[in-house]
Amino acid sequence: MLIAKKNLADSEVRAPFDGIITVTDHEQNEYVSMGTPIMKIEDQSLLEVVCFISSVYYNLIVPGKTRANFRLDGKDAGSTVVTYRSPSVDPLSRTFKVKILLPKNTPLVSGLLCDVNLLLEERDGYGVPADAIMARDGGREVIFVLEEKKGTAKMIEVNRGITEPVYAEIRNGAPLKNALVIVSGHTFVNDGDKVISSRGRK
Repeated sequence: MLIAKKNLADSEVRAPFDGIITVTDHEQNEYVSMGTPIMKIEDQSLLEVVCFISSVYYNLIVPGKTRANFRLDGKDAGSTVVTYRSPSVDPLSRTFKVKILLPKNTPLVSGLLCDVNLLLEERDGYGVPADAIMARDGGREVIFVLEEKKGTAKMIEVNRGITEPVYAEIRNGAPLKNALVIVSGHTFVNDGDKVISSRGRK
């Protein structure tokens, strides 16, 4: 009797934490051998993203300080800070591991692919849509703005700073404050061309 109770107790498995069953590998009453996984349990309030980053950025990523922004299908999926940085760099891949606990109310769930942007440097400044910048005249980076009184386009050389997928910093952007930047069709625009503003149109 005691042996039977012990065998029954040994056969009962309790989850080490509260969570949700996301995968069931075996059905009830199905025979399994010792050590065989039977299900996967997740605590979906404590999901984390794991990244492997080039060693070039090791000293720039600080746990508890470096911010991480998430995007899913091009839309904002929340932001938080890096929670872990491995104490060393892998000598073969020259990368190191970074872990980031997902923020609350994020649409991200385990198994999804998402974009992670680590903010290594952040400052206030002037910016324009990154697509508005183009190379002209031997590789100079320029943008075109609308001179409303004349109704013409004006080409301005810019000094690009921090660039991310949507916007780019313009280090010499102070004179461009409140200017109307041409962001569509500007590849066919030249300095002094007549243009019509679409502002206010539907």
